[in-house]
Amino acid sequence: MKKIKPSNEDEMVYEFLKMEIYSERYKERIEAILAEMQIDHDLITNGNIMSAQENSLRVEILKRFRGYRSEELFENFPENIEWMWTKFDKEDISKILYIEYSYWNELSNYTGSPLEAAQMILSGKIV
Repeated sequence: MKKIKPSNEDEMVYEFLKMEIYSERYKERIEAILAEMQIDHDLITNGNIMSAQENSLRVEILKRFRGYRSEELFENFPENIEWMWTKFDKEDISKILYIEYSYWNELSNYTGSPLEAAQMILSGKIV
């Protein structure tokens, strides 16, 4: 793994939401939260991470969407994190493990391995 450049929580939240809003699995949920909060989807798809107001709104969206900072996907999430953009080598993939989460457990055949999950997906497994 090679460290490219530092990042921060605001950028992580922005990028997390940006990927999820394009996901078939989560798009409707995020759009419902945006409608409830009366916020345009541009906050996620074309936002400004230098804006404290936008960052605050995105944190609130992620909180409602996935329990950010303490619940659901983010239960037991550490507080002191060094956010970093990185580049992984092919060899690094075998060292990566998913977080402890029911979806990833089942998809990876309870190994935590993305490589195992890829095999399960290719074999037609749906979680």
